[in-house]
Amino acid sequence: MKITKTTITIRELAEGYVNDTDEDIERGVYAYYGKLCVRPAFQRSFVYDKAQENAVIDTALKGFPLNIMYWIDNGNGTYDCLDGQQRTISLCNFVQGTSSFKAKWFNGGKNTNLTYIERTNPELYEAFMNYPLEVYICKGTKSEQLEWFKTINIAGERLYPQELRNASFASAWLTDAKRYFSRANPSSSAHSPAEVIGDKYTNKNANRQEILEQVISWRIGSKEEEDICNYMEEHINDNDASDLWDYFNNVINWVKEIFPFGENVDKGFKTVQWGYLYNNYCDNDFDPDEMVETFNELIAAKANKELDVSIAKICEYCITREENLLKQRAFNDYQRTKMYNDQKGICPDCGKHFVKDKMHAHHIIPWYNGGRTELDNGVMLCEDCHRQRHL
Repeated sequence: MKITKTTITIRELAEGYVNDTDEDIERGVYAYYGKLCVRPAFQRSFVYDKAQENAVIDTALKGFPLNIMYWIDNGNGTYDCLDGQQRTISLCNFVQGTSSFKAKWFNGGKNTNLTYIERTNPELYEAFMNYPLEVYICKGTKSEQLEWFKTINIAGERLYPQELRNASFASAWLTDAKRYFSRANPSSSAHSPAEVIGDKYTNKNANRQEILEQVISWRIGSKEEEDICNYMEEHINDNDASDLWDYFNNVINWVKEIFPFGENVDKGFKTVQWGYLYNNYCDNDFDPDEMVETFNELIAAKANKELDVSIAKICEYCITREENLLKQRAFNDYQRTKMYNDQKGICPDCGKHFVKDKMHAHHIIPWYNGGRTELDNGVMLCEDCHRQRHL
């Protein structure tokens, strides 16, 4: 891989800048005379908040150094922004006049645009426009570019795993997948299609490609890096991601059918790995009324501290009927207190009285032999007697 270093000015970077986006669809972001694609298919959407954007502008106005940017040379006179998207957009938006700057040291801390600076302080304006930006440009194979991409993102605002994978599998398929599973404009209130239909069933972040990663892992039944990359490789020549989108819809519709709670879905549903359950149980015949009744009974037991398991495990139990999901190895504090009070602090083996902190909750039928962590299978023992029962 060949890497060369060059220096350009903010004036050159902002020349031909186009940020052609709206709330619903992203068309493209270009800079540097239109030759630099600021937001290639693998890049995430603009994620800087106002404070971070302001810090970039402030740094350049003061003449302090910004971090090096990294571009990919496409070999035809055009470039892809490998690292530096956020800084590029922050600076170019300020030059274009779509963002403002605010700092105590300038203009009394009021919001200031570049036109005002040009009019009131032309020397500062020229210094800003001529500010030197250091850029490393790499030319190499896709695998070499991906490894470089991973390396340069070790520091700073790290990319999420799926954002890194996207760098290696830029394609029409990926562009279409992002249309379904990520937001075109993170600053907009408009959700991605996946969030619209599945926001009650996932807690993953669409902006950072987490929903896309989760649905791929559901589809293939694996979270392994190699398996996810193999899936993306298999579909890299597809024209669209309709198969993945249809799969996601099938999963969500299935969950809604077997748990018909309507809008009153428990927030714990967001933590369930629904795709894995769908893959194994979608052909089973479930009675929705019975599923809801079982779920509500277990939730009531959880509320009464008779059951100490997560909502996710309760949902999984309703589908799989795996008893181990409802077992807990340790007695909870409510159970320990109840047994202690019922025994009046007396250890039944030695007949002596102890404070609760000096006693241990013990399974009468051992947990590893199938004994459940329930009051009728528990007893409070002193430390010595507890040790003796384990001999």
